Amino acid sequence: MHIESRSCSSSLRAWRSFAIVLLAVVLSGVGGMFAFIAGMDAWDVLPVHLPLSRVPTGGNARYTMGALARAGRFDSAMIGTSTGRLIRPDAMGAEFDARFVNLAMNNATAWEQDRLLGVFMQAHPAPRVIMLDLDHLWCLSGDDAARGPHEQWPEWSYTAPSWQRYGHMLDLYALQEAVNQTLYQFGLKADHAGADGYQSFVPDDAQYDHARVSANFALWLSATPVVSPAAPVALSPSLALLPRLLARIPDDTLKIVWFPPVAREMKVHAGPARATAIARCRARIIADMARVPNSIVVDFDIPGPIADVRDSFWDPLHYRMGVATRIVRDLAMAVQDPDRPADEYVVRAAHLSPHARDMARIVP
Repeated sequence: MHIESRSCSSSLRAWRSFAIVLLAVVLSGVGGMFAFIAGMDAWDVLPVHLPLSRVPTGGNARYTMGALARAGRFDSAMIGTSTGRLIRPDAMGAEFDARFVNLAMNNATAWEQDRLLGVFMQAHPAPRVIMLDLDHLWCLSGDDAARGPHEQWPEWSYTAPSWQRYGHMLDLYALQEAVNQTLYQFGLKADHAGADGYQSFVPDDAQYDHARVSANFALWLSATPVVSPAAPVALSPSLALLPRLLARIPDDTLKIVWFPPVAREMKVHAGPARATAIARCRARIIADMARVPNSIVVDFDIPGPIADVRDSFWDPLHYRMGVATRIVRDLAMAVQDPDRPADEYVVRAAHLSPHARDMARIVP
């Protein structure tokens, strides 16, 4: 019995030692992983991290846009969906003598756009220019677009005190993004979006492929339902967010609202009921903008050399880089002289002070 007791005690001590070593190894591993993730701070949301020049490297822009919206190196912002992502911040900056950040995100709901603008305004209470890309999501999307995000939204990275964000670092996605940021720092991975939020997601115009574009159009049109002329099309509750969004912006800030071009084939395919609903929606937006000082509305979604020409697009919604360049030029022209005729756009409403007109630098 005495021998068995001593043997049992020895086994317990061995197991206790093993458990302590195992716990120490696990804690060291977890601690090391936490230190690595927090040090790399892939989303640039922590108050203490390694002194690195970070750029967005992940595929979910909702995690990276918060840091860009707060960055002090910008004084102007573009808000929108993928239809605004191809507008170059440096090109807009050259026209308006401003430092733009592109905060447009794929499939961004009205709620997300309003949320991002709120974060930008908190960090930049007197911005120079705010540019709003209002596409069909503002007009025809469901109630969910007004109430929340389409994808996972890390609210903690936007509103939580910076020290509380450390609690979200022990996460597999955070680890993945820390690895991606590390690879970028060593030149082994490209950035997902540039330091100003811009990265082209379409090929260069020199690589334009008519067969590929035809296939894209066929795919998009087959997935787009045809609206019956007899079926009423309800406008999106998202429209109710627009006055609140605009109210955040100071009177002296130049506010540019623009409707991006959509290929005529898409509009014809969807039917006149959808077109009528879009027209009603935009009329309401213009009415809202009529009460906003230093604002202008520019419509590129009209019959003409952009929307009527398939070669302007890669798919029915996303235009080529040359079109993006024309949009920048025409926005500047519209601000300088709202009454000036142009083939590419129609100014639906203009309420610009002389100060706002002086902000546009027109490049011949």
